[in-house]
Amino acid sequence: MATAQATISRGFKSMPLPAIAAFTAMGLFIILMGFFGASSGFKSGAVPVGLLVSGSVAAVAFHVVMFLVVAAMPAPSWAKAAGYGWLVVDIACSVMTLNGVAASITTPLRYGGHIPAGIWIAAAAWQAVSTDRIDTVRHRRVV
Repeated sequence: MATAQATISRGFKSMPLPAIAAFTAMGLFIILMGFFGASSGFKSGAVPVGLLVSGSVAAVAFHVVMFLVVAAMPAPSWAKAAGYGWLVVDIACSVMTLNGVAASITTPLRYGGHIPAGIWIAAAAWQAVSTDRIDTVRHRRVV
């Protein structure tokens, strides 16, 4: 299991690709939430184009990176299919939003698309071998 502190001390070369993808997705999600916060002060339809495009690109990039995370998580194939389905639906909603489709259409679709995400997360968590964690003070594995 990788932690941010351990990654910084060892560098990214020693980190497995799925962990890099997970950290990248986390960073992109934080950036995406910043775009949502920045755009929330504008009236509907008055969000600057640059902010809208940047937020949409961050949303699509987050979801594309999440394909690597879904592939790496130990889960049954049907659960991974649910994870991939969530990503496709959510990317489509981001693209629809970028192209001016009404929120009354994209929001329910986006919410419904998160149901398979929950199924994938639950199945992947169920497949987890243990609740291993890293003791960040002593830098050792705790079982």
